[in-house]
Amino acid sequence: MSPSDIREIAIIVIIIAGMAAAIWRGGARNPVATGGLDRKLTALSHELKTLNTTIGSKIAGVEIKVDEVERRVEAIEREAVGAKDIKRIERAIDKLAQAQADYESRSRAISDKQAEHAATSAETAATVRQIAKQVDLMMSVVVPKGMEK
Repeated sequence: MSPSDIREIAIIVIIIAGMAAAIWRGGARNPVATGGLDRKLTALSHELKTLNTTIGSKIAGVEIKVDEVERRVEAIEREAVGAKDIKRIERAIDKLAQAQADYESRSRAISDKQAEHAATSAETAATVRQIAKQVDLMMSVVVPKGMEK
């Protein structure tokens, strides 16, 4: 091998080593490709920040609504009737139902007695009228005879 062949081989090895180094680094020193990638990453980062802010505000809104619902539920629970109250009301209703049945039976008994009294009163009134007629007849006979003497 001649020295010129060795020079040619050395130049070829240097060129191949340079290409291998460029490929190995993935073109990191290429300003055109890196700039485009940087712009895309910046835009993606901005979109992520915007999305994060939007999601954060929506979560805050949901948390406010959940807090409001919790307050309403607590208010309803405070005002709700408990099981003891329901039992007490049921007992009171049962007592009222019994009292009503008792009242109705007493009312029927009183109505029956009133009907009996009404019948008796009607009979007595008829008897009194009859007696009044008889007394009038007797008076019409007795008074003139008593006046004659």
